[in-house]
Amino acid sequence: EEVETLLAAFTKDKSDAGLQAALSLYNSTWEPTPSQESIKKTLVDIETDFLFLASTQAALHRHADNAKTGRTYSYLFNEPNQRTGIIKPLASWMGANHMDDVPYVFGKPFTAPSLYSASQRDLSGYMIAYWTNFARTG
Repeated sequence: EEVETLLAAFTKDKSDAGLQAALSLYNSTWEPTPSQESIKKTLVDIETDFLFLASTQAALHRHADNAKTGRTYSYLFNEPNQRTGIIKPLASWMGANHMDDVPYVFGKPFTAPSLYSASQRDLSGYMIAYWTNFARTG
C-alpha cells in the first residue's frame, strides 16, 4: 500500500498505465507476500530514483545532445556503506548513499586502511585512476 501510494504521487501525470508500469518495475523481485524489509528497500529505491536518478539521467541526455566533444560520462557507485548510523550498523539493504564514493576518489581506504578491506582499497585505486584519466583527457 505504501509503495502504491508513493508511486501514484510520482506518476500522477502518467495515468494509471504509468502507475501500473512503475509498480510492475519496483515489485518485480518481491516474494508473493513481501516482507517489511522488501517494502522498505523498495521505498528507498523509489525515493532515490526520484531524487537522484531521474534528474541525473535527464541532465546526462541534455549534455549528450549538446556536448561539443560528443562524450558524456556517468557511473553508478554501489559499494555498501561502511559507516554506522543511529541504527548501528546500517541495514545491509541500504547499500551506498549519496556521496559515499567521495572517500574512495580521494584515497581514504589508503589513509585509514583498518577501516577498509583489500578489495575496497583496490576499488579506491581504480576510481583514482579513472578520475585522474578523466581530468587529463576528458
